[in-house]
Amino acid sequence: RAQIDYLAGRGARAIAATTPIEDALTFFATPRLEGIRAALATHSLPEPEVLRLPTPSTIEHDPALVQTLQQAIDAGCDAVACYNDIHAAQLLAAATTLGIDVPGDLMIMGVDNEPLGAYTTPPLTTLAQGHERYSYDLVVDALTRIGQPTDTLTCPDEDYVTVRVRESA
Repeated sequence: RAQIDYLAGRGARAIAATTPIEDALTFFATPRLEGIRAALATHSLPEPEVLRLPTPSTIEHDPALVQTLQQAIDAGCDAVACYNDIHAAQLLAAATTLGIDVPGDLMIMGVDNEPLGAYTTPPLTTLAQGHERYSYDLVVDALTRIGQPTDTLTCPDEDYVTVRVRESA
């Protein structure tokens, strides 16, 4: 939801979404894509153009990514909400090949706040997940379920998700 809120707030009107092609990641990818669809509906935006991307197994550029990104451009997309920062980096490279101005003509946003995002061209706007906050909630839940006190625990002062604004969106 945070990706779509951010991109819509920046003026995006047709947002594509990437999802991994690997079946092993369906457990994670399906709810994320459902969340994107729900957030788009909240903003009265159309269903996403879904771009299925592979997780790269080499450092070689995959020419099929250029075709995949062109598919989104041809569908009128002005932003891409990527499954993770790796997908975003792949699409930034494809955008360079196509001569697309990021973020002028197309905004690209990742998830995970991977260190590589600071070194892409342009630097990647991404979502940072509050791992300490999630961990705290899991511990509180577990202790509560077994009847143990939680009042001595200190909740981390961080949000569940934070937008790391750089230049790609």
